[in-house]
Amino acid sequence: MGFDEQYKEFERSYATISNMIDKK
Repeated sequence: MGFDEQYKEFERSYATISNMIDKK
């Protein structure tokens, strides 16, 4: 239980980091 929520938050964080690296 709550795994879906954790995964969503993780995906969001990953997307943000990916975006930052992409803007390098």
